[in-house]
Amino acid sequence: MFSLENFLSAATNSSWGTEVFLSENPKLLVSTPLTHAASSYVLPCYFRGGTIVTINRVDIEQMCQTVEKERIDLLQSIPTVLYRMVDMGLTKKYDLSSLKIIRYGASPISPSKLEVLIKEFGRIFVQGYAATESWTPCTILGRNDHDVTTEAGRKRLHSLGRVVPGMEVKISDDNGCELAIGEVGEIWIRGPITIQGYHNDPEQTKENFSGDGFFKSGDMGYMDNEGFIYLVDRKKDMIISGGFNVYAVEVENCLNSHAAVKESAVVGIPDDYWGEAVHAEVVLKEAARIGQEELINYCKQHIARYKAPKTIKFVTELPLSPIGKVLRRAIKEKYWENQKRRIH
Repeated sequence: MFSLENFLSAATNSSWGTEVFLSENPKLLVSTPLTHAASSYVLPCYFRGGTIVTINRVDIEQMCQTVEKERIDLLQSIPTVLYRMVDMGLTKKYDLSSLKIIRYGASPISPSKLEVLIKEFGRIFVQGYAATESWTPCTILGRNDHDVTTEAGRKRLHSLGRVVPGMEVKISDDNGCELAIGEVGEIWIRGPITIQGYHNDPEQTKENFSGDGFFKSGDMGYMDNEGFIYLVDRKKDMIISGGFNVYAVEVENCLNSHAAVKESAVVGIPDDYWGEAVHAEVVLKEAARIGQEELINYCKQHIARYKAPKTIKFVTELPLSPIGKVLRRAIKEKYWENQKRRIH
């Protein structure tokens, strides 16, 4: 449930002016659905007399063509797309010099790849952290924070940045008590951009909001002594792949509906392009035979293609709790053990 205050606060938040919209009458290119994160840019852009240029799909070459033709100031994207722009040679093929800011989200940019991107685009990158329930970013990792010249700067690239003016973010335990610097807890968000709750759903509202107006994000993280917030893991079984939410249970239900599958477990694993890639471990029924690609294609026919596993590993058993529940976390640990955090 959004209020007028939510929309006005989103449109006028000072961080947009200092870090994102650097000029009056900006031109913003939107290539993702307006129901997605891109919607958070529309009102701020209009409030500055700007223009919204839309294309109907994430066609990377069309994006570059449009930036050149329309002299786009602001591009909202995900690291996956930016990497591919460079890999495909499109930054040399098209004139992208009009870009003043590239705002990315969904996953961090790796330090090694950022060095390449800065050479191509300049130091124009900004990252923000938000949720549907807190519509525009409540933290910003600004242009000056995108520093690969020092060890401290490279570490900050893994962070969400610092809290924007007017918003409150605290690292909380299950009882709502704020934790000390460096302690891992759930990220709670409150401010003029935070919604009032879910329409006609008091139970979900009570579960996901505190009595004093904080939204419980479901993301686990910590704050360092300079105010930078770092994600560590996700409290809920959700995977964010290429900027889209994928719920493990939905993919597992699809896999388990195949005649050859006995049981499955789905987790997000680290991936340079997607941030997190959907991965499944599958136990087949006795004497059943099916290949990885065939099972992936089966999923694509029954759920959205982006939700289908990118990879499948066939195993003889899954780790179970004493009461027989599949331990997704034990599976996930195998793939994330050498990573600094358990979420991208």
